[in-house]
Amino acid sequence: MVSILKVENGMLLNRTKTDAMLCGTHAQQQKVDVSSGIDVAGAHVSFSGSIKLLGVELDSALSIDGHVSNVVRGCNYHIRALRHIRPLLDLDTAKMLAQEIVAATSALPKNRNPRNPQNLRNPTA
Repeated sequence: MVSILKVENGMLLNRTKTDAMLCGTHAQQQKVDVSSGIDVAGAHVSFSGSIKLLGVELDSALSIDGHVSNVVRGCNYHIRALRHIRPLLDLDTAKMLAQEIVAATSALPKNRNPRNPQNLRNPTA
């Protein structure tokens, strides 16, 4: 079925960019042998623990906790970098840059964030 759709739409399977992930509860995942992978359109695809889909990292429990951790890490990195040039900026410009860094990297639903978004803003004080 997959190969027919790919041929009809003129698409090819890129084995280096194709990921498969088994989703479900821990009990459901234990019932399936993931070590062998699956065959998709004649190509062997291994299972991975997480995939990146439209810029968001999802794990096999369909959780975005890993993605949130990466966003927080990136945001904190940029805020620490801002500290190097802070003496060269006036207060209003520094506040604006810090707010833009947080806004650009933390566009996540607040109820799914295991770390309070306020934690991102604290280093800017």
